[in-house]
Amino acid sequence: MAIVNSVATAGPGYGSGFLVSRTAIAVVSGSASAVPSTGSLAQPVYRGKIRVKIYNGAGTTPTLTKLQIAITDGTNTVVVEDRNFSTAVTLSSTAYYDGVFNFLVDFSTAGGGATGTLLGPGNSPAMVVNVTPTLGGTSPAATMDVEVYGEA
Repeated sequence: MAIVNSVATAGPGYGSGFLVSRTAIAVVSGSASAVPSTGSLAQPVYRGKIRVKIYNGAGTTPTLTKLQIAITDGTNTVVVEDRNFSTAVTLSSTAYYDGVFNFLVDFSTAGGGATGTLLGPGNSPAMVVNVTPTLGGTSPAATMDVEVYGEA
């Protein structure tokens, strides 16, 4: 099932933001799924919300044990969420995970870990959001939807 209530409807808003979503992603445990799936966001984002929904668990006792969200500008990367679940989240026909994360990152003309910033809008950054879930269980599988709502 795709997202029904979009993160873009959660107010108050971020001004004139834009929404990018990717749905029905086949989860490969420990592998990043990029939003968008190819290329980069139509405009850079430095503040907003990211929604991740993981459902349709398959395999034997599938669970979600970790979730990492990172934003890259094509050169530099910042982790905006790194959640280890103390109790794994059950993924079944009746249980799923749905999380919304606020993010706010700094930018500059230099960009990089040494400055604690991503490249600024004037540098034409090729921004992508990477979502990396880690699953537990035997031969686990799941489906994931991701929304990115933000502004430059």
